[in-house]
Amino acid sequence: MKVAVALGMVSLLLLAGCDPTPAPAPSASAHPTTAANLGLTQAGDLRTHLDLILGEQVMIVAKETIAAVNHSDEYAAYTGLLPANAADLTQLMRRAFGNTTATKMSEAWSTQNSDLIDYAIGVRATWHSPPMKTGGRTGASS
Repeated sequence: MKVAVALGMVSLLLLAGCDPTPAPAPSASAHPTTAANLGLTQAGDLRTHLDLILGEQVMIVAKETIAAVNHSDEYAAYTGLLPANAADLTQLMRRAFGNTTATKMSEAWSTQNSDLIDYAIGVRATWHSPPMKTGGRTGASS
């Protein structure tokens, strides 16, 4: 049951990172780059880099969670990749939107990463635990 929940969460993260919309075909133009085209290029660069960083995040979280469930030695390495990914995202946000937005995004991202690590630790801690007894009244003898 817990594996199904973990795999479901990983599947949702993977699907969230997918974009079913095909990219428009590039147009060949003999005109020099104008300010409007430069803006589109910068937006395209932002989207490309954001796609890469978020794709990395999905893979890191998926592998970190699997490593936690399997009690693998790789768990610490994957957990260590999360701050590096967050630093890349913060740098991208700083270039695109400025320091204030980058700081807010960094704080939110760090909170999310902490929650993901806590989830993996929880899965790891309870994976081989004996099932809890249910039913009956508290203090009732069985």
